[in-house]
Amino acid sequence: MNFAVIAHPYKRRIDAPADGERSTGVRAEGRAATKTSVVTVRDTLDRHATQLSQSREMLNQKEATSMETFTNTDEPFLVMKPGRDQGRSSILLVNPTSDALTNVLVETGGFFSDDTMGVIESTAKDKTFETVAAGDWLEIEQPETEELQEFVVWWIVSFGWAARQKLHFGLHKGRDAVGCAAVPVVGGGGALIPRSNR
Repeated sequence: MNFAVIAHPYKRRIDAPADGERSTGVRAEGRAATKTSVVTVRDTLDRHATQLSQSREMLNQKEATSMETFTNTDEPFLVMKPGRDQGRSSILLVNPTSDALTNVLVETGGFFSDDTMGVIESTAKDKTFETVAAGDWLEIEQPETEELQEFVVWWIVSFGWAARQKLHFGLHKGRDAVGCAAVPVVGGGGALIPRSNR
Protein backbone atom coordinates (compact mmCIF):
# COMPACT_ATOMS: atom_id res chain seq x y z
CA MET A 1 0.00 0.00 0.00
CA ASN A 2 1.34 3.45 -0.91
CA PHE A 3 0.92 5.73 2.11
CA ALA A 4 2.02 8.72 0.09
CA VAL A 5 -1.04 8.38 -2.13
CA ILE A 6 -3.68 7.83 0.55
CA ALA A 7 -2.33 10.45 3.01
CA HIS A 8 -4.94 12.90 4.33
CA PRO A 9 -5.11 15.98 2.06
CA TYR A 10 -4.61 18.32 5.05
CA LYS A 11 -1.81 16.25 6.54
CA ARG A 12 0.38 15.50 3.53
CA ARG A 13 3.24 13.19 4.41
CA ILE A 14 6.75 14.60 4.36
CA ASP A 15 7.95 11.59 2.35
CA ALA A 16 5.29 12.05 -0.37
CA PRO A 17 6.65 12.41 -3.89
CA ALA A 18 6.77 15.65 -5.90
CA ASP A 19 4.44 17.95 -3.96
CA GLY A 20 5.62 16.46 -0.69
CA GLU A 21 9.21 17.24 -1.55
CA ARG A 22 8.27 20.81 -2.37
CA SER A 23 6.36 21.05 0.93
CA THR A 24 9.38 19.72 2.77
CA GLY A 25 11.48 22.44 1.16
CA VAL A 26 9.05 25.14 2.30
CA ARG A 27 9.07 23.71 5.81
CA ALA A 28 12.84 23.55 5.77
CA GLU A 29 13.01 27.19 4.72
CA GLY A 30 10.58 28.09 7.50
CA ARG A 31 12.67 26.19 10.03
CA ALA A 32 15.82 27.92 8.77
CA ALA A 33 14.18 31.35 9.06
CA THR A 34 12.96 30.53 12.57
CA LYS A 35 16.40 29.28 13.56
CA THR A 36 17.99 32.48 12.18
CA SER A 37 15.57 34.71 14.11
CA VAL A 38 16.16 32.72 17.32
CA VAL A 39 19.92 33.05 16.89
CA THR A 40 19.55 36.79 16.26
CA VAL A 41 17.45 37.23 19.41
CA ARG A 42 19.94 35.17 21.44
CA ASP A 43 22.85 37.27 20.12
CA THR A 44 21.00 40.46 21.02
CA LEU A 45 20.18 39.19 24.53
CA ASP A 46 23.78 38.06 25.04
CA ARG A 47 25.03 41.46 23.92
CA HIS A 48 22.66 43.27 26.29
CA ALA A 49 23.65 40.96 29.15
CA THR A 50 27.32 41.72 28.51
CA GLN A 51 26.66 45.47 28.40
CA LEU A 52 24.65 45.28 31.63
CA SER A 53 27.43 43.33 33.34
CA GLN A 54 30.01 45.90 32.21
CA SER A 55 27.79 48.76 33.35
CA ARG A 56 27.32 47.21 36.78
CA GLU A 57 31.05 46.64 37.10
CA MET A 58 31.69 50.28 36.18
CA LEU A 59 29.12 51.42 38.73
CA ASN A 60 30.68 49.25 41.45
CA GLN A 61 34.10 50.71 40.68
CA LYS A 62 32.75 54.25 40.83
CA GLU A 63 30.92 53.57 44.08
CA ALA A 64 34.02 51.94 45.57
CA THR A 65 36.08 55.08 44.96
CA SER A 66 33.69 57.10 47.11
CA MET A 67 33.49 54.67 50.03
CA GLU A 68 36.34 56.18 52.11
CA THR A 69 34.62 59.28 53.42
CA PHE A 70 34.70 61.53 56.46
CA THR A 71 33.20 64.74 57.82
CA ASN A 72 35.06 67.76 59.16
CA THR A 73 33.13 70.81 60.35
CA ASP A 74 36.31 72.76 61.14
CA GLU A 75 36.82 73.29 57.39
CA PRO A 76 34.28 74.37 54.76
CA PHE A 77 31.61 71.66 54.47
CA LEU A 78 28.30 70.84 52.81
CA VAL A 79 25.11 70.16 54.70
CA MET A 80 21.70 69.04 53.51
CA LYS A 81 18.55 70.49 55.07
CA PRO A 82 14.87 70.41 54.07
CA GLY A 83 14.24 72.80 51.21
CA ARG A 84 11.75 75.65 51.08
CA ASP A 85 9.68 73.75 48.52
CA GLN A 86 8.07 70.41 49.31
CA GLY A 87 9.98 67.44 47.92
CA ARG A 88 13.25 69.35 47.66
CA SER A 89 16.40 69.51 49.79
CA SER A 90 18.62 72.51 50.31
CA ILE A 91 22.38 72.01 49.89
CA LEU A 92 24.36 74.59 51.85
CA LEU A 93 28.04 75.47 51.63
CA VAL A 94 29.13 76.41 55.14
CA ASN A 95 32.29 78.36 56.00
CA PRO A 96 33.14 77.80 59.69
CA THR A 97 36.62 79.32 59.33
CA SER A 98 37.81 82.83 60.22
CA ASP A 99 38.71 83.59 56.57
CA ALA A 100 36.33 84.36 53.73
CA LEU A 101 36.11 81.93 50.84
CA THR A 102 36.69 83.85 47.63
CA ASN A 103 36.28 83.04 43.94
CA VAL A 104 34.19 79.99 44.79
CA LEU A 105 33.44 77.37 42.11
CA VAL A 106 31.03 74.51 42.81
CA GLU A 107 30.87 71.64 40.31
CA THR A 108 28.24 68.95 40.71
CA GLY A 109 27.07 65.85 38.86
CA GLY A 110 25.91 62.29 39.41
CA PHE A 111 25.11 58.91 37.96
CA PHE A 112 22.87 55.88 38.49
CA SER A 113 22.53 52.37 37.11
CA ASP A 114 19.56 51.23 35.03
CA ASP A 115 19.00 47.55 34.12
CA THR A 116 18.12 48.35 30.51
CA MET A 117 20.22 51.46 29.79
CA GLY A 118 23.31 50.80 31.90
CA VAL A 119 25.12 53.57 33.78
CA ILE A 120 23.50 56.96 33.18
CA GLU A 121 25.41 60.11 34.10
CA SER A 122 23.79 63.47 34.69
CA THR A 123 25.23 66.57 33.08
CA ALA A 124 27.71 68.31 35.39
CA LYS A 125 26.76 71.82 36.45
CA ASP A 126 29.12 74.61 37.49
CA LYS A 127 28.17 77.52 39.74
CA THR A 128 30.34 80.45 40.77
CA PHE A 129 30.04 82.65 43.84
CA GLU A 130 32.11 85.72 44.65
CA THR A 131 32.55 85.01 48.32
CA VAL A 132 31.32 83.18 51.38
CA ALA A 133 32.09 85.31 54.41
CA ALA A 134 33.82 83.90 57.48
CA GLY A 135 31.32 82.16 59.76
CA ASP A 136 28.62 82.31 57.09
CA TRP A 137 26.87 80.01 54.62
CA LEU A 138 25.03 80.07 51.31
CA GLU A 139 22.65 77.78 49.43
CA ILE A 140 24.31 76.30 46.35
CA GLU A 141 21.33 74.31 45.02
CA GLN A 142 17.93 72.85 45.86
CA PRO A 143 17.67 69.42 44.19
CA GLU A 144 14.72 67.05 44.37
CA THR A 145 15.02 64.84 47.45
CA GLU A 146 14.03 61.81 45.37
CA GLU A 147 17.00 62.42 43.03
CA LEU A 148 19.39 62.38 45.98
CA GLN A 149 17.99 58.98 46.98
CA GLU A 150 18.42 57.48 43.49
CA PHE A 151 21.70 59.00 42.27
CA VAL A 152 25.30 58.80 43.40
CA VAL A 153 25.91 62.56 43.57
CA TRP A 154 29.22 64.41 43.82
CA TRP A 155 30.29 68.00 44.42
CA ILE A 156 33.70 69.61 44.00
CA VAL A 157 34.13 72.91 45.84
CA SER A 158 37.20 74.98 44.96
CA PHE A 159 38.08 78.45 46.18
CA GLY A 160 40.94 80.97 46.44
CA TRP A 161 43.04 82.63 43.78
CA ALA A 162 46.70 81.72 43.24
CA ALA A 163 46.69 78.65 45.51
CA ARG A 164 43.22 77.23 45.04
CA GLN A 165 41.92 74.68 47.50
CA LYS A 166 39.68 71.87 46.28
CA LEU A 167 37.31 69.79 48.41
CA HIS A 168 35.41 66.70 47.20
CA PHE A 169 32.03 65.67 48.60
CA GLY A 170 29.70 62.83 47.68
CA LEU A 171 26.41 61.11 48.52
CA HIS A 172 25.73 57.45 47.73
CA LYS A 173 21.97 57.57 47.11
CA GLY A 174 21.58 59.58 50.31
CA ARG A 175 22.60 56.63 52.48
CA ASP A 176 25.88 57.99 53.86
CA ALA A 177 24.67 61.43 54.98
CA VAL A 178 25.66 62.00 58.61
CA GLY A 179 22.89 63.31 60.87
CA CYS A 180 23.79 66.34 62.98
CA ALA A 181 21.49 67.72 65.67
CA ALA A 182 23.14 71.16 65.73
CA VAL A 183 24.89 72.16 62.49
CA PRO A 184 27.75 74.62 63.17
CA VAL A 185 27.16 78.17 61.89
CA VAL A 186 23.77 77.30 60.35
CA GLY A 187 22.07 76.02 63.50
CA GLY A 188 19.31 73.45 63.76
CA GLY A 189 19.47 69.90 62.53
CA GLY A 190 20.75 68.70 59.18
CA ALA A 191 22.67 65.98 57.39
CA LEU A 192 26.37 66.47 56.73
CA ILE A 193 27.52 65.44 53.26
CA PRO A 194 30.71 63.36 53.58
CA ARG A 195 34.03 64.43 52.12
CA SER A 196 36.07 62.00 50.05
CA ASN A 197 39.83 61.63 49.78
CA ARG A 198 39.93 62.20 46.03
